[in-house]
Amino acid sequence: MDRISDFEEIYTPLKITEVKPLLDRCYNCSEPFCSKKLIVDNNLVGCPLEININKIISLMKYDLYDEAYKELTKNNPFPEITSRVCKGYCEYSCINNKDNNPTSIREIIRTLSDYALDHNLVDTSIKENKNKKVTIIGSGASGLSCAYYLAKEGYNVTVYEKDECPGGTLMYGISNMRLSKDILNRRIDLLKKMGVNFICNTEVTRVISPMEVLDNTDALVIASGVIKRRFVCPGMGLKNVMYATDYLKKVTKNILTSGKSDILENKKVLIIGSGDTSSDVISYALREKASMIAVIDYKNMPPLKRTNSWPQPSDALIIDEAILEARAKSKMDPRSFNMTIKEIIGNNSVDGVKLTQVKWENGNPIISDREQTFPVDEVIISVGNIGFEEDLINYFDIDVVNKMVDEFKHNNGKVFICGEALLNNGVTALAIKDGLKCAKEVSEYLEA
Repeated sequence: MDRISDFEEIYTPLKITEVKPLLDRCYNCSEPFCSKKLIVDNNLVGCPLEININKIISLMKYDLYDEAYKELTKNNPFPEITSRVCKGYCEYSCINNKDNNPTSIREIIRTLSDYALDHNLVDTSIKENKNKKVTIIGSGASGLSCAYYLAKEGYNVTVYEKDECPGGTLMYGISNMRLSKDILNRRIDLLKKMGVNFICNTEVTRVISPMEVLDNTDALVIASGVIKRRFVCPGMGLKNVMYATDYLKKVTKNILTSGKSDILENKKVLIIGSGDTSSDVISYALREKASMIAVIDYKNMPPLKRTNSWPQPSDALIIDEAILEARAKSKMDPRSFNMTIKEIIGNNSVDGVKLTQVKWENGNPIISDREQTFPVDEVIISVGNIGFEEDLINYFDIDVVNKMVDEFKHNNGKVFICGEALLNNGVTALAIKDGLKCAKEVSEYLEA
């Protein structure tokens, strides 16, 4: 349990030569699913960025690390980030995963990426200055990738960020244990070296007028990410009820400031929702020494063993790092399924919750009338997010109806939209890819 005694990244750093045994497990398939973005039975299969994993591993086998990194970054400008936060579609579709023992592709890519950072292999060169300005609202995965491409092409790029530090969800919505902020800041420093200007603590629509921003730029990209979904439940106004995104941000700020955090120390915590964000909450709560951590989800419990076929991602119950940590500490899984909350109870702060069971019939939830009351000190809502800020929709007249039709769209001549504000799917790699595609569209527009 030493791992949960601090907020450091959980991945063991490897020397580039130490991944040799992992490389030897790659069969160099003639038709590798790992590198292909495919949809099989509505499931994403293979790398969303379509990285040529076979070629990268082959180059690394011959110690051609510079060439391997160049190949890696053809489609992925931030491999040190994706190798830490990606869901691992490449590993799901690895042929070795037929036997539930895939090649450790993410570990290979992470080691190569860290090697490149340490040995100054990252290409920060830019083309001749085009004397045209592009402004980006939002500095998450899509905003950063869009800024990277446009800066390389010679545009003057300014990025507005409402929070204290650039990075968006990468900075404030993903635990430090999965993505060290030192790694993220190294990448942001490289973008600054390329000339990208970050203006933080400045929320467009509140601190600065959107029209002022629009009037002073040749193209505007909205990469503002998502906003949290409003959760309706009696007692939401009590103290010690918060959204997961707000909690993660508070803990991250504490870590950046002092290296520690104790928001949930000695508290009994209930988390509503069991997705990726919930896992980050669990990880932080464990390290803050919460006395109890429980998770409820209204959905049916996934099967314990896989029922669908390779190369699709497994439909079995996910056991990620946070769940393993929680199991190791309490000897049980913190999650309960087919359960929902009816009320948060208390006078000023939370004293407990009323929970009830959910039964699904023909795809419809049937809520039981029987309630059970449980004592808790803190309720954290982790039920997913929705589209981007309505203020930006209204100011820039974004076509909300059709915005999901095109992967990126400019509605007002020089106004573009990309990333989670458009996709809203929670996949960092797809947000990065969309930012790159949007940047190319902006470049074509400015050169037309």
